[in-house]
Amino acid sequence: MAFWNMNINASFKKQSSGFKKQSPSARLNVQTLEAREVPASGLGVASDFSAFYFGDVNAYNSDIEGRVAVGGNASFTAYSVGTKLPNSNGTRDDLIVGNDLTFTNGQNFAGNTVYGDKATTDMFGHPQGDIHKGTPIDFAAAQSELTNLSNAWKAMKSTGSVSNWYGALTLTGKDAKQNVFNLTAAQLWDANGITIKAPAGSTVLVNVSGTDARMQFMGMNLQGVDNNHVVFNFNQATNLQFQGIGFLGSVVAPKAAFDFSNGAIHGTVVAKSMCGYGEIETANPCIDIKPPCMPCPGSTIKGNVFYDKNNNGVIDTGENTLSNIKITITGIDKNGNHINLATTTDSDGNYSFVGLQEGTYTVRSANPTWMHGGKSAAGSFGGKTGVNVICGIQVKGCGVVSTGYNFGELCGCKD
Repeated sequence: MAFWNMNINASFKKQSSGFKKQSPSARLNVQTLEAREVPASGLGVASDFSAFYFGDVNAYNSDIEGRVAVGGNASFTAYSVGTKLPNSNGTRDDLIVGNDLTFTNGQNFAGNTVYGDKATTDMFGHPQGDIHKGTPIDFAAAQSELTNLSNAWKAMKSTGSVSNWYGALTLTGKDAKQNVFNLTAAQLWDANGITIKAPAGSTVLVNVSGTDARMQFMGMNLQGVDNNHVVFNFNQATNLQFQGIGFLGSVVAPKAAFDFSNGAIHGTVVAKSMCGYGEIETANPCIDIKPPCMPCPGSTIKGNVFYDKNNNGVIDTGENTLSNIKITITGIDKNGNHINLATTTDSDGNYSFVGLQEGTYTVRSANPTWMHGGKSAAGSFGGKTGVNVICGIQVKGCGVVSTGYNFGELCGCKD
């Protein structure tokens, strides 16, 4: 494990400026895989990345040996990406940033650099690829997918045993295919070492409960199983800290701000955000974990009823929301079930229908006393608007929330 400050000189500028850019049609999409002895699997869209973050990243004085995806803003200083990847000749996107990219003193060794909004670079080399604006990943969909995967793993029952000998944790599994363990964040917080014993070729899933998790200054040892088949699922963590550890496996923490200030991870990292100078080394994660069939929690439609004084369909300053207004939803879900539900608006004029399965729905608002219907508005599920009605709403997905199904009401008499 090496920690180093890169001293990138002006030759990188000359090298990158002389690179012949590929035409957009010549570039392969984000699904392109780097060469591996064992293809990555089991981590969804993140399977082929060393690091996959949904939000912001501030990384410095280190490197990631594989591909990197950042959904928010990314700041890299004295850093390198893709040091162990084969030359893509401009056909693979190795650093993908959803919003703004700032890269100072470093290099993307083997592929393209893609950003969604703007890029600010200084002494940044990209000799085997170009740097361009694009949106190759739907990070919101990826976050939903990986969060659902983490939730499904969390629901799995433990199959292995855990022992604690004065802070030295030993996880023992005997199944030839799949071993599941449950730990608390407190157990890891106080641990000084961890050993995992499981048959070679089997997959190990360690579910860690708790919102604040830490692994620091500890040794990690695998017996039988290898790091490519180990994953720690920090499903509940909102804060996760790694320090002074050589971690053997992959990390999934979809809700966590990841503080990685020292050490190395031999696997893939999935987290909400990241800050620090830890190193992520190339591995070949092959996480063959079959979660139970999880029922879809359903989606949600939300809206508001308000006095639309100027009849423009928008809740403007000074326009009052209307409470205790009856709202109904009817429709047929994908399973053929007829839905007929009712609720009333709260003190702020808001209403919601939760647990809706995929299907087609109609939402109606009752007329408040002494008022009549004005303009209505539809949210992201779509729908055709009318007076006190929105029909043809196509609810799709699992656990999706769509707001903006609003009803404007007009005064029944002249002001």
